[in-house]
Amino acid sequence: MAVVGDGPLRDAVRSLAESLDHSVLLFFKAPEEEKRRILAQSVYYLLLSTAEGFSISTLEAIALGAYPIALASEYNATVELIKSLECGTAVSSLREAAEIIESGEVPEPPTSPLFRYHIRSVVDLYETIDDIICSKVYAGGCVGWWVW
Repeated sequence: MAVVGDGPLRDAVRSLAESLDHSVLLFFKAPEEEKRRILAQSVYYLLLSTAEGFSISTLEAIALGAYPIALASEYNATVELIKSLECGTAVSSLREAAEIIESGEVPEPPTSPLFRYHIRSVVDLYETIDDIICSKVYAGGCVGWWVW
């Protein structure tokens, strides 16, 4: 197991890692390349924050093949991200997250849902929305929702 990142629980995480019976690698100040390397070698990505906004790190984990497990709460937008990408699991407790990992089942690599978010797909969607708005709202036409 690897713990990547830094924060106010650094000392508590270090103490807990030292008390466990198995190896835990700690990367408190890892450079971005090192973080990506660790994610690319990971089966799971755990996001245990109860108040997370739009999680870029979850997208990075999915893109690098790690299966996201997020702690569900009413203030965790990552749960909605996981649902919309149809990739990952929201859990209600740390015990539930541990049970998923302990099951030994290796999930399918989660990269396929990201293909729909390729830049060409985003541009196509934008152009479709633009066409609909221009044809229904502005008789004279428009570009990027600017009226001429």
